Amino acid sequence: MRGRKTIAIIMLLLLALTGCNSTENPTPTATNAQTEVTYLSGMLLYGVSAAPYGVGDIKFESPNTADFRYKAFGADGTIPDINTGYDASGWQKLQSGDLIKGTDCRNIAVVTVDKDGKVTRCAKFYYVPGINYGTANADQYDDPVFYQSAAPLAEDVRAISLASTLLKSPLTSYVNKTGGIVQGFLTTYSNTVLPEEFRGRVHTGTDFYIAEEEPFYSPMDGEILYAGDDAYHMIIIYNSALEITTLILHGQNISAAKAILDKGGHVEKGELLGYGGSAGDPPGARHLHIEVRVGRATRYQSFSTTPDYTRKTNYDPLILADLFALSVDDTQDEYVGLGNSMQNLQCGGIAAQQGNWIYFRNDNDGGKLYKARPDDSAMTALTKDAVNYINVWGDWIYYVNQSDKNKIYRVRTDGTENTKLLDYGANYMLFVGGKLYFSYAGNGLFLYRMDADGKNLKQMNKQVIYQLTYHKGMLYYAVGFVNKAKRIWAIKPDGSDDKMLIDLKIDLVMFDGDRIYYRDYTKQLRLISMPVAEFTKQTTDQQTVELDNFNVPTAMQIVGDYLIYLNSNAGDSLYRLDMENDLNIPLTTQVMCTNMNIVNNWIYYEVTGKPVKLFRMRIDGSDKQILTTGNVWKAYEENGGVITFPTAPPTASPTIIATTKPTTNSTPPPKNTTVPTVTGTPAPTTPAATEAPSTAPPGEPTASPPEETAAPTAEPEPTADPTAEST
Repeated sequence: MRGRKTIAIIMLLLLALTGCNSTENPTPTATNAQTEVTYLSGMLLYGVSAAPYGVGDIKFESPNTADFRYKAFGADGTIPDINTGYDASGWQKLQSGDLIKGTDCRNIAVVTVDKDGKVTRCAKFYYVPGINYGTANADQYDDPVFYQSAAPLAEDVRAISLASTLLKSPLTSYVNKTGGIVQGFLTTYSNTVLPEEFRGRVHTGTDFYIAEEEPFYSPMDGEILYAGDDAYHMIIIYNSALEITTLILHGQNISAAKAILDKGGHVEKGELLGYGGSAGDPPGARHLHIEVRVGRATRYQSFSTTPDYTRKTNYDPLILADLFALSVDDTQDEYVGLGNSMQNLQCGGIAAQQGNWIYFRNDNDGGKLYKARPDDSAMTALTKDAVNYINVWGDWIYYVNQSDKNKIYRVRTDGTENTKLLDYGANYMLFVGGKLYFSYAGNGLFLYRMDADGKNLKQMNKQVIYQLTYHKGMLYYAVGFVNKAKRIWAIKPDGSDDKMLIDLKIDLVMFDGDRIYYRDYTKQLRLISMPVAEFTKQTTDQQTVELDNFNVPTAMQIVGDYLIYLNSNAGDSLYRLDMENDLNIPLTTQVMCTNMNIVNNWIYYEVTGKPVKLFRMRIDGSDKQILTTGNVWKAYEENGGVITFPTAPPTASPTIIATTKPTTNSTPPPKNTTVPTVTGTPAPTTPAATEAPSTAPPGEPTASPPEETAAPTAEPEPTADPTAEST
């Protein structure tokens, strides 16, 4: 847009319902003060159809009686200067309850006129809430990126620009990559993924896929009203000039946004807000939920509401690309992409997730590589090989081929171009920052790396490695063999600064946020947890925090305050330790469990036998399932019934000595954390006024935000402005 249209966008919409006297000259002057038109308040204009591309049916509502007229100028048009006395006699008539059908939902003027058709009041709508300005594929699990109507296979430039700004990424396509859209605005939900009460409800924003610990940035200028420790780590950004609020949820670490808030709250587009994660345990792929609300929104209602309510109060987040002139970012901050969670790869790497696809080893079909949607649809074999150490990045899946002497292969996510990358066996393979790192059987099981296309194979150390992980710019590995004493070393990904960190007999090193966990052999086999900063300072007499004697892990993962582990004292049965409440419980009576991976809030694990079987259950131990003949997940009951979980630590389990793990941004807070309501002058737009008023003093908490996995609470329906005068 150029000229007057650019200025109009900058002032924009006094958000869909504020209108303005003259967008290009909002302040009356001595020469036009007598003719400046009065703002037309007290009515709603919102989308009511599912049509894409900013074209659809709009509903008009007003409690007042007047001679209303409207004209839609469209995306390529410009609303003219409209002053008192402007001739609108030729415009379409409009009454409360009328539908404006099939119109281009951009740049719409609604006016009242006198008996001669001359304008007396005016409101301008540059965008309309409840309208898709792009479109998501009807199947939310079919790579639901936004498309252009003229080129159905091309991503919408606004979606690309918004993703690029959020992640400071120079990519021009986000299909099957971080930044891709997991779920679009106003889409409905798969009935197999969410509870039944969500049926018929629609998504209030847009979910962008983000990798673990990937930085994200502000998509707009404005003021941060809130950045808190609620369950979702919500960030609220308000722009007073445009009268819109953007809410961002699920960032794992939002310390950067908190720091901005502490300094006054002013934020500009492109400023760092936080890092990717899964705060609030959202269903589906790891993502950021971006929601754009009419007016000054001070709380989060629910990520799902009735269609009518959402259409009255929420904008398609794609409008941010137009409002703030977003474009592909060429100033990308350094970010290291990972092919899977490090915890999964330390446990065999049998499952991974990218976007709305889950990739896993199918033991029901010889351990072949499969993919499926989160609702288990579209299950497809990708290889004829048995696989482990699954790493997924972009269009490629990297894996260790157990059918070919553990050589490294890669295959595209659609199953094509299956290619061998290495002629000798490998183990502990990680995809980190575009390169593969592994223990190389071709030369003494030393640490090696190579490019993602198999080129530039390079030796990195001169010691046999056992276990390998990555954390914040360093590779960590244990020196030794299975069942032998270990020492922990660290090396930079470029091969420099290779050094022993600590001369203790430890292994199973794992990181979670600012803490490190490991298995200690110095006195007895036990699990230790401490701040990462204290790791190299300790001695055998200075252990910081012990999760001691609860049982011996042979593999483990951290999920919030839970430690999920295989208990060697119970035949490698699957257990869960609640580190916050000192509650240690069995999740299964099965023994000889192995390769425990966590994807999409499910624990995938194998049970050794002839043949090996693949099972899964939810983090809380419910919905235990087995993959059966025909590749169907079926409910599985142990010993003729379901395990009964104790309500207190079993008497046979020793007490945890200490659990002083602090609450950090890497650990989702309790679900009942309250979110303060920000008080202040209400926005002049009608939908914003429908937010429940707070009776609490400024900064004091009000009611908790509703759970994402619970039915949304009842909310007041937006109504026309009760203070508006009749025209």
